[in-house]
Amino acid sequence: MKVTYIGHSGYLVECDNVNLLFDYYEGSIPKMDVDKKLIVFVSHFHHDHFNKGIFNLLKFYSNVSYVFSSDVQTTHEVDVLISPNEKVKFENIDIETLKSTDSGVAFLINVEGKLIYHAGDLNLWLWNEETNEDNQLMQEKFSKEIEKLKNKKIDIAFIPLDPRQEEYEFSGIEELLEKVKVKTIFPMHFWNDYSIIERYNASHEHKVMDVNRKGQTFKIKENEDA
Repeated sequence: MKVTYIGHSGYLVECDNVNLLFDYYEGSIPKMDVDKKLIVFVSHFHHDHFNKGIFNLLKFYSNVSYVFSSDVQTTHEVDVLISPNEKVKFENIDIETLKSTDSGVAFLINVEGKLIYHAGDLNLWLWNEETNEDNQLMQEKFSKEIEKLKNKKIDIAFIPLDPRQEEYEFSGIEELLEKVKVKTIFPMHFWNDYSIIERYNASHEHKVMDVNRKGQTFKIKENEDA
């Protein structure tokens, strides 16, 4: 697999027979094989996860499909609208969703024998300015969803690392990695603050990929570990 960081939570995953584009918002979408199937995923309606420019891909690629969370409203044709806690088989790909702790869904995708997790905005959103009660409710919601991944063996995971959370910036990824086995971890949603990746890797056993620029590509080998 080849993985390209496009920007914010946007990633392109190039598999042998299909390309998967997640939550495009900003940056340049790499040129792809025009003969290969392209599936575009949108986890929810927030502007930093859904850029209507993704429909322009139809001008350049003849085999494009769109898989959207059901909360996304658009006048364009969408192949799959999916709600939280649903399972769908589409184009020989098994798609499962979790309920986001913010809006929309997180995607769990089984493609070509690999399991890929894109969290969207499913994260442990704890904030200093929130009440203890609100943060406790958020903790319960997040733990409930992550528990659904407990027996999964995820090959590639795209997980938020948001520096705006200050002292809580690692809370979500820490809990997820305590409960779920993940081979390769890509950070996202870090608002161009690449220093959070350095801080995380300097203080944690489970390392995330060292993303340091938009357009950066990574080749994931069969036996690669996180």
